[in-house]
Order: sequence, then structure tokens, then C-alpha cells
Amino acid sequence: MLLSKMPQFTEIDEIKLLCFYRKLIEAIMIEKTDTPINI
Repeated sequence: MLLSKMPQFTEIDEIKLLCFYRKLIEAIMIEKTDTPINI
């Protein structure tokens, strides 16, 4: 990831970002299928 190379960008921020994207993708999938997805 390019963001990891930036000094102000920490591992914790990366984990938060990944969690955010996962929730976003889940929300999109639920909207498309109308069924909850368990991960």
C-alpha cells in the first residue's frame, strides 16, 4: 500500500481503514442482495 510509506500513517490507521472498507463493502453487498453477510 502506498499509504503505508507515509510517515504519519501507522499500522493502527491501516487496520482502521481496512475495517472501514470492509464495513462499506458489506453494506453495499447487503443492499444488492438484501441478505446479511457473515464474515
